[in-house]
Amino acid sequence: MKRAKVISLGIVSGLLLVGCAQRELVFTQNSICQSPVAEIYLQGVFQRNNQGTISEGEFRNLLEEVMQNTGCIHLLKKPQQGAYTLNAAYEIKMENTKSKETFKSKSNHTLQTRVVLTLNNQEVIRRDFGESKISTEENKVLGIGEDETISKDDEEKALKSSILAALKNFISEIDSQETSSQNEQSQE
Repeated sequence: MKRAKVISLGIVSGLLLVGCAQRELVFTQNSICQSPVAEIYLQGVFQRNNQGTISEGEFRNLLEEVMQNTGCIHLLKKPQQGAYTLNAAYEIKMENTKSKETFKSKSNHTLQTRVVLTLNNQEVIRRDFGESKISTEENKVLGIGEDETISKDDEEKALKSSILAALKNFISEIDSQETSSQNEQSQE
């Protein structure tokens, strides 16, 4: 009789361990530049096909935060000669899928963000893109397990990651232009 209780407790505890959710979402940002390499006036923010909860105002705040934290961008309050004008668009897509079997169910939640930064000055018009994807998976056995969903915090982290990816493309291009300009001057 004791042996039967021990075995059934082992099975129940094994089912509890299997019926859990998995999540690993981290966003960290370190300064990229010692000093600003570009001046930018943020003209507009636009939302496209938004399935998320982040408003244009909240996105604008995230965008400004990420730009300032790079150390590469000097944000301007008004447009200036020689500075870049920035229009930023963002898109949030969410997808949820569920599958059920006899004793267990599985749900996948996917969040995909895309950011397009359109920068222009008197010389050039640029478009830089950044994308990010977060997936969570939840498994339940006999209805036991944690519920896992995409949160507003997840949306913010994914958007910040997308913004940073687009900014890194822009900063890389600016750095390479400065390097080639310096090389041309030293050859003269």
